[in-house]
Amino acid sequence: MWLMPVALALVACGSSAARPSNSASLPSTLTSGSGQAQWDTVVADAKREGKVGVITAPGDGYRRAFDEFQRKFGITVELLVGQGSPDLTPKIDAERKSGQFQWDVIVNDPSLMFGDLKRMGAMDPLRPTFLLPEVTDDGKWLHGFEAGWMDRDKSVAYDFVSYVSRTVTVNRYAVPESQLSTLRQLSDAAWRGKVAMQDPRFASGGAGVMAVWLVDKGEDSVRTFLRDQQPVITRDNRQLAEWVVRNQYPVGIAVSVSTLAELSKSGLDLKAVKPLIDDDPGSVKLSHASGGVGLINKAPHPNAARVLINWLLSTEGQTVYAKETGYNVRRLDAPVADPDSALDPAKRYVEVQDEEHIDAQVRASAIAQEVLK
Repeated sequence: MWLMPVALALVACGSSAARPSNSASLPSTLTSGSGQAQWDTVVADAKREGKVGVITAPGDGYRRAFDEFQRKFGITVELLVGQGSPDLTPKIDAERKSGQFQWDVIVNDPSLMFGDLKRMGAMDPLRPTFLLPEVTDDGKWLHGFEAGWMDRDKSVAYDFVSYVSRTVTVNRYAVPESQLSTLRQLSDAAWRGKVAMQDPRFASGGAGVMAVWLVDKGEDSVRTFLRDQQPVITRDNRQLAEWVVRNQYPVGIAVSVSTLAELSKSGLDLKAVKPLIDDDPGSVKLSHASGGVGLINKAPHPNAARVLINWLLSTEGQTVYAKETGYNVRRLDAPVADPDSALDPAKRYVEVQDEEHIDAQVRASAIAQEVLK
């Protein structure tokens, strides 16, 4: 990944190799002629399987993106929706322990893949699924294809979403810039109890923001903010966005870009909902949202899984994903969904979401658990 050097200890995420899949191996690339025949065979087998099970995040945009895949290939997409580890890990673990293997692909937070799911042996290597040459075409990806790997082994978690998010969002109908124009001002007593945020006590956008503040400002700053400002927390992305849009809490931390896009499509007026733009390094965060993809171990629909993964990482799939979710993707031949959050290729950003640097997020969550009892 493209990283600003940060001296961080490594998180104990486990290093056991992913278990081999029971599914048939397939070539990693296609060539003309025989390659097209191989792809056609995989697609035909996938259609016979008839279904693919996908673990994904909450949001209508994700559903619409998978609907496009379903329409194109005639393969039913069954979704297991959950907001990160607290929602998904217990269910998946219980299913697997009882001998149920229902899911094929995960499109969610990459840390869930190289963390809980890898530890329970639920992830398979992803590279053997790459069939289409365009998927691994180095020139089609920001900073090259290899820059997308989020796990140390470059094996199980691939990131296709990267954008710069502003850590704080403000309803300017309620809070003009004359009252709040810098991140530093957010520590004023005037904002106590008026700030809402994604729950930072587990892997989430809220924890990611606290991790950036931890790296940039130190542990005391994170503790002081959480203790003194008494932010209202939620695990529901839509609830957080609506709180800010409807001015129940005029300031939000880690408000989802995709959810705001959904609210805008539903007709809500978002003209006054603005990011807090400041030169403070803590006001920006390199984000991947739920834009990671991985292959679940013992996939019951192995061919459908491969077809979906290749489609998702193709120009077409990335274009659909960006359009429906509102997130900027790393693929250079897909449109920019949100120019305001596009990465500057010349800049280096602090990474706190990949396996090499996730310990900052883990530490931030531990602090939040201690303070927000």
